[in-house]
Amino acid sequence: LILKSRASFAASDPSDPDKVALVRAALAIPSVSDVHRADLLSELSTELMFESDNFGRRSALNELYAILPSLDAHDHARILQNTGLFAVMLGRDRLEMLDSMVDEALSVTHASQSLWLWSNRFWLNLYLGRRDVLDESARTFEESVAKARTRLEWLPALKSTMTCVLDGDLTSADRHAHEMTRLLKVWAVPEAANYQTTTSVMIGRERRTLGDLSWLAKVMEQMGTPASATRALAAYIRFASGDIEHATAAVDLVRVDEITEDNSYSAVLGLWSEIAAVIGTDEQRRSLAEGLQPLASLHLLTGGIYCGAANRLRALLLDRLGEHEQADVLFADAVRQHEELRSLTWVARTQLDWAESLLRRGLRDAARAHLDAAATALGDLDLPDNQLRLAELRAALS
Repeated sequence: LILKSRASFAASDPSDPDKVALVRAALAIPSVSDVHRADLLSELSTELMFESDNFGRRSALNELYAILPSLDAHDHARILQNTGLFAVMLGRDRLEMLDSMVDEALSVTHASQSLWLWSNRFWLNLYLGRRDVLDESARTFEESVAKARTRLEWLPALKSTMTCVLDGDLTSADRHAHEMTRLLKVWAVPEAANYQTTTSVMIGRERRTLGDLSWLAKVMEQMGTPASATRALAAYIRFASGDIEHATAAVDLVRVDEITEDNSYSAVLGLWSEIAAVIGTDEQRRSLAEGLQPLASLHLLTGGIYCGAANRLRALLLDRLGEHEQADVLFADAVRQHEELRSLTWVARTQLDWAESLLRRGLRDAARAHLDAAATALGDLDLPDNQLRLAELRAALS
Protein backbone atom coordinates (compact mmCIF):
# COMPACT_ATOMS: atom_id res chain seq x y z
CA LEU A 1 0.00 0.00 0.00
CA ILE A 2 1.49 3.34 -1.09
CA LEU A 3 -0.11 6.45 0.39
CA LYS A 4 0.31 9.99 -0.86
CA SER A 5 0.42 12.49 2.00
CA ARG A 6 -1.27 15.85 1.71
CA ALA A 7 1.07 18.62 0.64
CA SER A 8 -1.03 21.34 2.27
CA PHE A 9 -3.49 21.95 5.08
CA ALA A 10 -5.71 24.59 3.49
CA ALA A 11 -9.02 25.11 5.25
CA SER A 12 -10.80 24.55 1.95
CA ASP A 13 -9.32 21.06 1.47
CA PRO A 14 -12.07 18.42 1.20
CA SER A 15 -12.17 15.27 3.29
CA ASP A 16 -11.18 11.99 1.65
CA PRO A 17 -13.46 9.24 3.04
CA ASP A 18 -12.17 6.66 0.55
CA LYS A 19 -8.60 7.14 1.78
CA VAL A 20 -9.74 6.97 5.41
CA ALA A 21 -11.57 3.68 4.72
CA LEU A 22 -8.52 2.25 2.95
CA VAL A 23 -6.18 3.19 5.81
CA ARG A 24 -8.54 1.73 8.40
CA ALA A 25 -8.73 -1.50 6.39
CA ALA A 26 -4.93 -1.71 6.26
CA LEU A 27 -4.68 -1.09 10.01
CA ALA A 28 -7.06 -4.02 10.60
CA ILE A 29 -4.58 -6.48 9.02
CA PRO A 30 -3.00 -8.42 11.94
CA SER A 31 0.42 -8.81 10.30
CA VAL A 32 1.10 -5.08 9.84
CA SER A 33 4.47 -4.21 11.42
CA ASP A 34 4.87 -1.40 13.94
CA VAL A 35 6.72 0.84 11.50
CA HIS A 36 4.05 0.44 8.81
CA ARG A 37 1.36 0.84 11.44
CA ALA A 38 2.96 4.14 12.47
CA ASP A 39 2.93 5.32 8.84
CA LEU A 40 -0.74 4.42 8.53
CA LEU A 41 -1.70 6.06 11.83
CA SER A 42 0.15 9.20 10.76
CA GLU A 43 -1.92 9.40 7.58
CA LEU A 44 -5.15 8.57 9.40
CA SER A 45 -4.65 11.24 12.07
CA THR A 46 -4.04 13.84 9.37
CA GLU A 47 -7.02 12.84 7.24
CA LEU A 48 -9.39 12.88 10.22
CA MET A 49 -8.70 16.61 10.68
CA PHE A 50 -10.67 17.19 7.50
CA GLU A 51 -13.57 15.10 8.76
CA SER A 52 -13.58 17.02 12.08
CA ASP A 53 -13.39 13.64 13.82
CA ASN A 54 -11.74 14.71 17.08
CA PHE A 55 -12.27 11.38 18.83
CA GLY A 56 -10.87 9.35 15.93
CA ARG A 57 -7.90 11.68 15.54
CA ARG A 58 -7.03 11.49 19.25
CA SER A 59 -7.30 7.70 19.20
CA ALA A 60 -5.00 7.43 16.17
CA LEU A 61 -2.47 9.83 17.70
CA ASN A 62 -2.48 8.07 21.06
CA GLU A 63 -1.73 4.76 19.37
CA LEU A 64 0.93 6.36 17.17
CA TYR A 65 2.65 8.03 20.13
CA ALA A 66 2.72 4.67 21.92
CA ILE A 67 4.51 3.08 18.94
CA LEU A 68 7.02 5.85 18.14
CA PRO A 69 9.46 5.17 21.03
CA SER A 70 10.03 1.64 19.69
CA LEU A 71 11.13 2.91 16.26
CA ASP A 72 14.59 4.12 15.32
CA ALA A 73 15.77 7.59 14.31
CA HIS A 74 15.56 6.79 10.58
CA ASP A 75 11.88 5.89 10.92
CA HIS A 76 11.31 9.06 12.96
CA ALA A 77 13.02 11.09 10.24
CA ARG A 78 10.36 9.99 7.77
CA ILE A 79 7.27 9.94 9.97
CA LEU A 80 7.91 13.22 11.84
CA GLN A 81 8.01 15.28 8.68
CA ASN A 82 4.21 15.35 8.98
CA THR A 83 3.16 18.58 10.72
CA GLY A 84 -0.27 17.11 11.39
CA LEU A 85 1.21 14.94 14.17
CA PHE A 86 2.00 17.87 16.44
CA ALA A 87 -1.24 17.69 18.37
CA VAL A 88 -1.05 20.41 20.99
CA MET A 89 -4.30 19.25 22.65
CA LEU A 90 -2.49 16.14 23.91
CA GLY A 91 -0.22 18.17 26.16
CA ARG A 92 3.35 19.26 26.71
CA ASP A 93 4.81 15.81 27.46
CA ARG A 94 3.86 14.54 24.01
CA LEU A 95 5.30 17.61 22.29
CA GLU A 96 8.56 17.31 24.22
CA MET A 97 8.78 13.64 23.21
CA LEU A 98 8.29 14.56 19.55
CA ASP A 99 10.85 17.36 19.77
CA SER A 100 13.44 14.96 21.18
CA MET A 101 12.71 12.51 18.36
CA VAL A 102 12.98 15.24 15.72
CA ASP A 103 16.36 16.23 17.19
CA GLU A 104 17.60 12.62 16.94
CA ALA A 105 16.15 12.28 13.44
CA LEU A 106 18.11 15.33 12.27
CA SER A 107 21.35 13.61 13.33
CA VAL A 108 20.78 10.79 10.81
CA THR A 109 19.16 12.75 8.00
CA HIS A 110 20.95 14.25 5.01
CA ALA A 111 20.63 18.04 4.81
CA SER A 112 18.67 17.82 1.54
CA GLN A 113 16.01 15.68 3.25
CA SER A 114 15.75 17.59 6.52
CA LEU A 115 13.77 20.66 5.48
CA TRP A 116 10.47 19.63 7.04
CA LEU A 117 12.21 18.37 10.17
CA TRP A 118 13.83 21.77 10.76
CA SER A 119 10.55 23.49 10.00
CA ASN A 120 8.63 21.26 12.39
CA ARG A 121 11.25 21.79 15.08
CA PHE A 122 10.55 25.52 14.86
CA TRP A 123 6.81 25.02 15.42
CA LEU A 124 7.32 22.53 18.23
CA ASN A 125 9.61 24.90 20.10
CA LEU A 126 7.32 27.86 19.63
CA TYR A 127 4.57 25.80 21.28
CA LEU A 128 7.08 24.93 24.03
CA GLY A 129 8.39 28.50 24.35
CA ARG A 130 12.06 27.62 23.77
CA ARG A 131 13.41 30.68 22.02
CA ASP A 132 17.01 29.56 21.45
CA VAL A 133 15.93 26.34 19.74
CA LEU A 134 13.25 27.94 17.58
CA ASP A 135 15.72 30.65 16.46
CA GLU A 136 18.31 28.01 15.55
CA SER A 137 15.66 25.99 13.70
CA ALA A 138 14.42 29.03 11.77
CA ARG A 139 17.96 30.01 10.80
CA THR A 140 18.95 26.52 9.63
CA PHE A 141 15.67 26.06 7.78
CA GLU A 142 16.09 29.39 5.96
CA GLU A 143 19.67 28.51 4.94
CA SER A 144 18.57 25.09 3.68
CA VAL A 145 15.65 26.51 1.71
CA ALA A 146 17.92 29.10 0.08
CA LYS A 147 20.19 26.30 -1.17
CA ALA A 148 17.37 24.02 -2.32
CA ARG A 149 15.17 26.68 -4.02
CA THR A 150 11.96 24.72 -3.34
CA ARG A 151 8.31 25.77 -3.13
CA LEU A 152 8.94 26.24 0.61
CA GLU A 153 10.73 29.50 -0.20
CA TRP A 154 7.88 31.47 1.37
CA LEU A 155 7.95 29.69 4.74
CA PRO A 156 11.01 31.45 6.27
CA ALA A 157 9.26 34.78 5.65
CA LEU A 158 6.17 33.54 7.53
CA LYS A 159 8.29 32.51 10.51
CA SER A 160 10.25 35.77 10.45
CA THR A 161 6.99 37.74 10.42
CA MET A 162 5.87 35.95 13.58
CA THR A 163 9.16 36.33 15.46
CA CYS A 164 9.44 40.01 14.52
CA VAL A 165 6.00 40.64 16.04
CA LEU A 166 7.09 38.75 19.17
CA ASP A 167 10.11 41.06 19.34
CA GLY A 168 8.05 44.22 18.79
CA ASP A 169 9.66 45.04 15.42
CA LEU A 170 6.57 45.75 13.32
CA THR A 171 8.51 47.43 10.50
CA SER A 172 10.48 44.24 9.86
CA ALA A 173 7.32 42.18 10.32
CA ASP A 174 5.63 44.17 7.53
CA ARG A 175 8.64 43.63 5.26
CA HIS A 176 8.69 39.87 5.82
CA ALA A 177 4.90 39.64 5.39
CA HIS A 178 5.11 41.41 2.02
CA GLU A 179 7.90 39.07 0.91
CA MET A 180 5.86 36.08 2.06
CA THR A 181 2.86 37.27 0.04
CA ARG A 182 5.03 37.69 -3.06
CA LEU A 183 6.47 34.19 -2.76
CA LEU A 184 3.10 32.60 -2.04
CA LYS A 185 1.93 33.97 -5.39
CA VAL A 186 5.10 32.87 -7.19
CA TRP A 187 4.67 29.29 -6.01
CA ALA A 188 0.84 29.30 -6.19
CA VAL A 189 0.61 27.92 -2.65
CA PRO A 190 -2.94 26.68 -1.82
CA GLU A 191 -2.81 28.15 1.71
CA ALA A 192 -1.89 31.64 0.50
CA ALA A 193 -5.10 33.30 1.68
CA ASN A 194 -4.83 31.60 5.09
CA TYR A 195 -1.36 32.95 5.83
CA GLN A 196 -2.03 36.40 4.42
CA THR A 197 -5.04 36.61 6.74
CA THR A 198 -3.32 35.34 9.90
CA THR A 199 -0.28 37.58 9.50
CA SER A 200 -2.50 40.59 8.75
CA VAL A 201 -4.48 39.96 11.94
CA MET A 202 -1.30 39.44 13.99
CA ILE A 203 0.27 42.70 12.82
CA GLY A 204 -3.03 44.61 12.81
CA ARG A 205 -3.61 43.69 16.44
CA GLU A 206 -0.35 45.34 17.49
CA ARG A 207 -0.96 48.40 15.31
CA ARG A 208 -4.58 48.65 16.54
CA THR A 209 -5.76 48.76 12.91
CA LEU A 210 -8.00 45.66 12.80
CA GLY A 211 -10.96 47.92 11.99
CA ASP A 212 -9.42 48.20 8.50
CA LEU A 213 -10.11 44.47 8.06
CA SER A 214 -13.85 44.64 8.75
CA TRP A 215 -14.50 43.85 5.08
CA LEU A 216 -12.47 40.65 5.50
CA ALA A 217 -14.42 39.68 8.62
CA LYS A 218 -17.64 40.01 6.61
CA VAL A 219 -16.29 37.61 3.99
CA MET A 220 -15.00 35.06 6.54
CA GLU A 221 -18.30 35.04 8.42
CA GLN A 222 -19.76 33.21 5.43
CA MET A 223 -17.13 30.45 5.62
CA GLY A 224 -16.57 27.40 7.80
CA THR A 225 -18.48 26.16 10.82
CA PRO A 226 -19.33 28.42 13.81
CA ALA A 227 -16.28 27.17 15.77
CA SER A 228 -13.83 27.22 12.83
CA ALA A 229 -10.60 29.18 12.46
CA THR A 230 -12.11 31.50 9.85
CA ARG A 231 -15.06 32.37 12.11
CA ALA A 232 -12.74 32.85 15.10
CA LEU A 233 -10.55 35.27 13.14
CA ALA A 234 -13.62 37.13 11.86
CA ALA A 235 -15.06 37.42 15.37
CA TYR A 236 -11.74 38.63 16.74
CA ILE A 237 -11.51 41.34 14.08
CA ARG A 238 -15.04 42.45 15.03
CA PHE A 239 -14.23 42.34 18.75
CA ALA A 240 -10.93 44.22 18.50
CA SER A 241 -12.45 46.92 16.32
CA GLY A 242 -15.34 47.51 18.75
CA ASP A 243 -18.11 45.71 16.88
CA ILE A 244 -19.38 43.96 19.99
CA GLU A 245 -22.75 43.00 18.51
CA HIS A 246 -21.27 40.83 15.76
CA ALA A 247 -18.60 39.40 18.07
CA THR A 248 -21.18 38.42 20.69
CA ALA A 249 -23.39 36.76 18.08
CA ALA A 250 -20.40 34.74 16.87
CA VAL A 251 -19.17 33.55 20.27
CA ASP A 252 -22.71 32.56 21.28
CA LEU A 253 -22.64 29.86 18.57
CA VAL A 254 -19.40 28.23 19.75
CA ARG A 255 -19.08 24.96 21.63
CA VAL A 256 -15.55 24.04 22.72
CA ASP A 257 -16.02 20.36 21.83
CA GLU A 258 -16.87 21.40 18.26
CA ILE A 259 -13.50 23.08 17.64
CA THR A 260 -11.66 20.80 15.22
CA GLU A 261 -8.41 19.52 16.71
CA ASP A 262 -6.32 20.42 13.69
CA ASN A 263 -3.18 22.55 13.37
CA SER A 264 -5.11 25.73 14.18
CA TYR A 265 -6.76 24.30 17.31
CA SER A 266 -4.78 26.16 19.96
CA ALA A 267 -5.03 29.51 18.19
CA VAL A 268 -8.78 29.10 17.67
CA LEU A 269 -9.24 28.24 21.34
CA GLY A 270 -7.15 31.29 22.20
CA LEU A 271 -9.10 33.70 20.00
CA TRP A 272 -12.48 32.56 21.35
CA SER A 273 -11.11 32.81 24.91
CA GLU A 274 -9.89 36.36 24.31
CA ILE A 275 -13.37 37.38 23.16
CA ALA A 276 -15.37 35.45 25.77
CA ALA A 277 -13.26 36.77 28.65
CA VAL A 278 -14.68 40.23 27.97
CA ILE A 279 -18.12 39.73 26.40
CA GLY A 280 -18.98 36.06 26.98
CA THR A 281 -21.19 34.40 29.54
CA ASP A 282 -19.85 32.69 32.65
CA GLU A 283 -20.77 29.34 31.12
CA GLN A 284 -18.71 30.13 28.02
CA ARG A 285 -15.78 31.31 30.14
CA ARG A 286 -15.83 28.17 32.27
CA SER A 287 -15.98 25.91 29.23
CA LEU A 288 -13.06 27.66 27.53
CA ALA A 289 -10.98 27.70 30.73
CA GLU A 290 -11.46 23.94 31.01
CA GLY A 291 -10.51 23.52 27.36
CA LEU A 292 -7.27 25.44 27.97
CA GLN A 293 -6.30 23.36 31.01
CA PRO A 294 -4.36 20.65 29.09
CA LEU A 295 -2.42 23.43 27.32
CA ALA A 296 -1.45 25.18 30.58
CA SER A 297 2.31 25.26 29.99
CA LEU A 298 2.14 25.84 26.22
CA HIS A 299 1.90 28.77 23.84
CA LEU A 300 -1.07 29.12 21.48
CA LEU A 301 -0.49 29.62 17.78
CA THR A 302 -0.95 28.54 14.22
CA GLY A 303 0.87 29.53 11.04
CA GLY A 304 0.93 33.33 10.94
CA ILE A 305 -0.61 34.16 14.31
CA TYR A 306 0.57 33.84 17.91
CA CYS A 307 -1.99 34.17 20.74
CA GLY A 308 0.26 34.15 23.81
CA ALA A 309 0.71 31.67 26.64
CA ALA A 310 -2.37 29.58 27.42
CA ASN A 311 -2.12 30.62 31.06
CA ARG A 312 -2.66 34.25 30.11
CA LEU A 313 -6.03 33.33 28.59
CA ARG A 314 -6.90 31.15 31.56
CA ALA A 315 -6.10 34.11 33.83
CA LEU A 316 -8.39 36.41 31.85
CA LEU A 317 -11.24 33.91 31.97
CA LEU A 318 -10.93 33.00 35.65
CA ASP A 319 -10.54 36.65 36.63
CA ARG A 320 -13.92 37.41 35.05
CA LEU A 321 -15.35 34.41 36.92
CA GLY A 322 -14.24 35.98 40.20
CA GLU A 323 -11.38 33.53 40.83
CA HIS A 324 -8.88 36.35 41.34
CA GLU A 325 -6.29 34.51 43.43
CA GLN A 326 -5.90 31.77 40.83
CA ALA A 327 -5.91 34.39 38.06
CA ASP A 328 -2.98 36.19 39.72
CA VAL A 329 -1.00 32.93 39.82
CA LEU A 330 -1.68 32.39 36.12
CA PHE A 331 -0.85 35.98 35.16
CA ALA A 332 2.50 35.62 36.92
CA ASP A 333 3.24 32.36 35.13
CA ALA A 334 2.26 33.85 31.75
CA VAL A 335 4.66 36.77 32.33
CA ARG A 336 7.40 34.23 33.10
CA GLN A 337 6.65 32.23 29.96
CA HIS A 338 6.71 35.35 27.76
CA GLU A 339 10.01 36.42 29.35
CA GLU A 340 11.47 32.98 28.58
CA LEU A 341 10.26 33.39 25.00
CA ARG A 342 11.96 36.82 25.06
CA SER A 343 8.84 38.51 23.72
CA LEU A 344 8.69 42.06 25.09
CA THR A 345 5.45 42.52 23.11
CA TRP A 346 3.72 39.82 25.15
CA VAL A 347 5.40 40.60 28.45
CA ALA A 348 3.96 44.11 28.15
CA ARG A 349 0.53 42.87 27.02
CA THR A 350 0.26 40.44 29.93
CA GLN A 351 1.37 43.05 32.47
CA LEU A 352 -1.32 45.39 31.09
CA ASP A 353 -3.95 42.64 31.37
CA TRP A 354 -2.92 42.05 34.96
CA ALA A 355 -2.95 45.77 35.80
CA GLU A 356 -6.44 46.12 34.28
CA SER A 357 -7.69 43.25 36.43
CA LEU A 358 -6.20 44.80 39.58
CA LEU A 359 -7.74 48.17 38.77
CA ARG A 360 -11.19 46.59 38.50
CA ARG A 361 -10.61 45.13 41.95
CA GLY A 362 -9.57 48.51 43.36
CA LEU A 363 -5.97 47.43 44.02
CA ARG A 364 -4.40 50.63 42.74
CA ASP A 365 -0.85 50.27 44.08
CA ALA A 366 -0.49 46.78 42.66
CA ALA A 367 -1.95 47.96 39.35
CA ARG A 368 0.58 50.81 39.23
CA ALA A 369 3.45 48.37 39.71
CA HIS A 370 2.32 46.26 36.74
CA LEU A 371 1.81 49.33 34.56
CA ASP A 372 5.39 50.34 35.36
CA ALA A 373 6.54 46.82 34.42
CA ALA A 374 4.66 47.09 31.12
CA ALA A 375 6.27 50.46 30.41
CA THR A 376 9.71 49.00 31.08
CA ALA A 377 9.05 46.10 28.69
CA LEU A 378 7.80 48.46 25.99
CA GLY A 379 10.75 50.84 26.23
CA ASP A 380 10.95 52.65 22.91
CA LEU A 381 9.30 49.88 20.87
CA ASP A 382 6.69 51.07 18.38
CA LEU A 383 3.71 49.01 19.54
CA PRO A 384 0.61 51.26 19.24
CA ASP A 385 -1.91 48.91 20.85
CA ASN A 386 0.17 48.30 23.97
CA GLN A 387 1.19 51.95 24.18
CA LEU A 388 -2.40 53.19 23.91
CA ARG A 389 -3.60 50.67 26.49
CA LEU A 390 -0.83 51.79 28.84
CA ALA A 391 -1.90 55.43 28.44
CA GLU A 392 -5.57 54.57 28.97
CA LEU A 393 -4.89 52.53 32.10
CA ARG A 394 -2.63 55.19 33.56
CA ALA A 395 -5.36 57.74 32.96
CA ALA A 396 -7.87 55.45 34.72
CA LEU A 397 -5.45 55.02 37.60
CA SER A 398 -5.08 58.77 38.10
